[in-house]
Amino acid sequence: MSQFYKMMKNQGKITLARVLQQKSIRQVNRLLLLQAFVGLTIAILLGIFSIRAGISAIVATAICVVANRLFIKQLFKEIRPQAVKRIIVNFCFGELIKLAFIVVAMLLAIKLLPVAVLSLLLVYLVLQFSLLLAPFCLRRTC
Repeated sequence: MSQFYKMMKNQGKITLARVLQQKSIRQVNRLLLLQAFVGLTIAILLGIFSIRAGISAIVATAICVVANRLFIKQLFKEIRPQAVKRIIVNFCFGELIKLAFIVVAMLLAIKLLPVAVLSLLLVYLVLQFSLLLAPFCLRRTC
């Protein structure tokens, strides 16, 4: 290990956890962009057949991406190897925030916007299940 790295590490400017955190955040942001792209593509395709279904897909995409962003923000609030309990708490709290946001946003969308409920829910589910493809899309080739 170089003297410069040791000196910077001791000053708290460079830590392995911080480097890994920044890399993980970049990968997750790429995943969110991909999720938004897929959702908007679905919205365009549905919009060809029905404007209401297209609007529903856009609303579902917005809800999905914002909810996942809220979760990620909470999860990456504190990432240090010494803070394992804090990471678990952040994960659970992030999930609660995400679920509460989804419920409130879906109810507001259904009540206030001209959406097709079935299209809204199906597009939302497709986008959430698209996260299962994350291991394939986080490679550099994606």
